[in-house]
Amino acid sequence: MAVFDEIVKKTTQFVEKNKGFWDHTAWSKFVEEVQSKSIKMTNETQTYLGTMLESFKKFYENSSDAGKKAMSNIAEQTAKFVEQTKGMWTHAEWEKYLAEIQQRGVKLTQDSTAYVGEILESAKKFYSKLPVSAKEGSVSETSGETGEKKETKGKKP
Repeated sequence: MAVFDEIVKKTTQFVEKNKGFWDHTAWSKFVEEVQSKSIKMTNETQTYLGTMLESFKKFYENSSDAGKKAMSNIAEQTAKFVEQTKGMWTHAEWEKYLAEIQQRGVKLTQDSTAYVGEILESAKKFYSKLPVSAKEGSVSETSGETGEKKETKGKKP
């Protein structure tokens, strides 16, 4: 799993775990968790991460129970779409993205479609500021035995 995918998924998990409400301490811990994925958090990337978090929060707060359960599907499709398009897409690709979300059982209203649009745009902005290694799935890990850093591609071992 690429680092970007993992961060998008963790964003939805954070919103769900906190039921859409959190304080500055929880936010700070979330930022630290993202940084633990070897992502250098600048003010700009932190702002975009916050925007993505708030976009998922809006969807969560304005969704039925079924919609809330669908957030992980939306996160997965969003990360996949942003990575495949490298953050640039046509209207036809946007419509295909929405259709793929709906094929996974998510019923989108006009309002929820707007929230999904906000999620996608915020994810794109965050993605655009990530280092190439985070986009390609290179994760820096520390070896438990030696304490040495090692690079892995794609999935964690």
